[in-house]
Amino acid sequence: MQLFSVLKRDYTIPEIWQSIESSFAAINPEYPLWFGKPAKEEDIVKLEDKIGTPLPSDLRESLLIHDGQDKLSLYTSD
Repeated sequence: MQLFSVLKRDYTIPEIWQSIESSFAAINPEYPLWFGKPAKEEDIVKLEDKIGTPLPSDLRESLLIHDGQDKLSLYTSD
């Protein structure tokens, strides 16, 4: 089951991230810059080896776009 299968159409992970980034940029142009850099493939493989199972494909694809965020909070100056 896709994470976003409840939506009216199947969106790709890059489309979802583009929508998130655009929405945050409309609020404050700096917000998208706070999202983390892409995860490295080798780091994802290490994680999968450590937990003993592959990550769900949509999580894996999402991590390859943004791996967390660079600032503590999107709503404060922390």
